[in-house]
Amino acid sequence: MAKKCYYITYIACNGATGDAYLCSEGISYVPTGGGCGGGYFLSDDLGFNVGNASERSGTVTVVSCTFCPGCCTDAIADKYDCLNGNCVKDSLYKTPGLYSTISDCENVCGTGCGGKCISNSDWAQIEGFSGQLKNRNCS
Repeated sequence: MAKKCYYITYIACNGATGDAYLCSEGISYVPTGGGCGGGYFLSDDLGFNVGNASERSGTVTVVSCTFCPGCCTDAIADKYDCLNGNCVKDSLYKTPGLYSTISDCENVCGTGCGGKCISNSDWAQIEGFSGQLKNRNCS
């Protein structure tokens, strides 16, 4: 199971409060009404269970992996651009990624790109530069 970064907050039975960022396969807060009246955090891979913790209250939120370095990687959603009537991933030509979904791009792009196409002369210039650079050693 893939790990995620979790942010937990709690109020302990003695009234102390705390929070933490934890890397885990899964964390949940189970309200029980037992112990001091609240519940407990449950995480098999971290060893949290009913026998070793009881809290008055607690929250669990999945947060960005940047809060748990080395834990996980946030999914990077593909973005798209319209180039000469075709929707392409922004990573293909390192374009800005104006559209967050393929359907958004296709709605605007259609045939002729809705006015956002590169002109034929600009495209010819890009192809010319590309041809010139093809045989250069850039190291």
